[in-house]
Amino acid sequence: MVTRIVVRRNQSLSPAGLVRFLAAGLMLHLAVAAFAGVAGWWPVVAFVGAAFVVLAASVLGVMAAGAEREVITVATDTVTVEYGRRRPEVSVRLNRHWARVECPEGPGSGLFLRSGPARAEFGRALTQVERAALARRLSALVGPGAPATGTRDRAVASA
Repeated sequence: MVTRIVVRRNQSLSPAGLVRFLAAGLMLHLAVAAFAGVAGWWPVVAFVGAAFVVLAASVLGVMAAGAEREVITVATDTVTVEYGRRRPEVSVRLNRHWARVECPEGPGSGLFLRSGPARAEFGRALTQVERAALARRLSALVGPGAPATGTRDRAVASA
């Protein structure tokens, strides 16, 4: 019996929306570059091109960060925390019966699952309220005396 929790960032821009946004930005930058070139301000054209490259790189970087997933799987004897984009890139396996949940206060910090010297961070994309709710749920699933798990999948998204 397995319980699986998936945490991902809430990403409102679709790939099609990204293409439209970058196309609109490119048209605007080309119009500014054309005006600068006709006006004789040739050095401005290079900076307009550089500005578009920075815009595209930053938007693509945000989209790539939005594809990150954190998956925690609670099985009969183990807790597995996996990180990655399309597939698990890093996997940490903990003993379910010895694991404990730690939820530090403060923005930007995630939950920690500890079992002996092994430690895994989880839920960095969640708000403090969502993180506290997840900590309560995980505390009921792991540690000494935790009941056997049922088979369920649940997705958690954050803004």
